[in-house]
Amino acid sequence: MITKLIALDWRATKMYHWTFIFIIPISVFFGWFFSSVFMMPLVVMYVHSNVMNAFLAEEKSDLNMLYLAMPIHRRSIVRARYVWSLLLIVVGIAVGTAMIPIANSISNSRWYLDFGGWLTVMVISFFSCALFNLFMLPPMFKIGYLKGKTWGIFIPIAIFMVAGGVLSAVSTLGDLPIRFLSFASDNMLLVSGGIFVLGAGLFGISYMISLRFYERRDF
Repeated sequence: MITKLIALDWRATKMYHWTFIFIIPISVFFGWFFSSVFMMPLVVMYVHSNVMNAFLAEEKSDLNMLYLAMPIHRRSIVRARYVWSLLLIVVGIAVGTAMIPIANSISNSRWYLDFGGWLTVMVISFFSCALFNLFMLPPMFKIGYLKGKTWGIFIPIAIFMVAGGVLSAVSTLGDLPIRFLSFASDNMLLVSGGIFVLGAGLFGISYMISLRFYERRDF
């Protein structure tokens, strides 16, 4: 059933598939202007953001009523959307990895990381998408694409403003940030594992909230 729902979402969003062509200019620009280290998460986030197109198509074509008229549990609809999200993350990481040699060949700042370094970049990309899901998907499941997108933008802005204040306070703690970065550099696999577990936790929390919202939503 999940496979069929993902296929339905894919067909419903075919009008937006052309936007994937922007992956190339995004990779070239950020690879040249910054480096492949920054290019990878941006490519992954761009590919993954296409999960929102399913909500947009759903709202424009009133697909919720179609899905709910079929013998489909609401839980299956939410689960399929999150599996689709994971697939987009995998595709984004694959595309980002394939673009690394091109980015390094044109970049003004070449970073040649070892396996642990690139693993950390991939894990950070996954964590960023999990954070995106936490802010964006539950509101969209509750109140639809247009209203949900608005809440999904304002909430993280407020959180990042608070985080900025916290970081400013941390900067007064002397060499503590430097010692933390030094520890992270010496223990990349451990740090990557921690970030991955945290991202998986956020992914799960987002799923549970979305499921609760969608099961109680009135159409």
